[in-house]
Amino acid sequence: MRGQRTAEAAVDRRGLVGDRQWAVADGEGKFGSCKNTRRFRRMDGLLDFTASYPHDGADPADRTPQILAPDGTRHAVPSESADDAVRAHLGRSDVRIGPEAGIPHHDGARCTWCRPPPWTGTGRRWAASPPTSAGCG
Repeated sequence: MRGQRTAEAAVDRRGLVGDRQWAVADGEGKFGSCKNTRRFRRMDGLLDFTASYPHDGADPADRTPQILAPDGTRHAVPSESADDAVRAHLGRSDVRIGPEAGIPHHDGARCTWCRPPPWTGTGRRWAASPPTSAGCG
């Protein structure tokens, strides 16, 4: 799924707070992706969705994520309606959105940026900038 643009984000040991905390998985436990590997399964249509944390809360960990489906409907995650929207759009009955558990959802690095991070303040927040390329791990 596509993510959201943000002016700044909280960062913890895992990376951006909330990033890849949830993933679409199939009946074999493979995560939805644009590629096929031993952990990931290509699922065309996932990029038609957008995942976001729509409300600014005092504690980012307390916010409820949601998905915006291609038909314009919004669904809280986790929920049966979110799973149903993904299943219907992908034409698959064996997928669901689940939280990170034993197998990390991150692929390689804990997080990636669109440009080197301009750290501010205590070093725990990142202010967004125009795209280039870089990453962190």
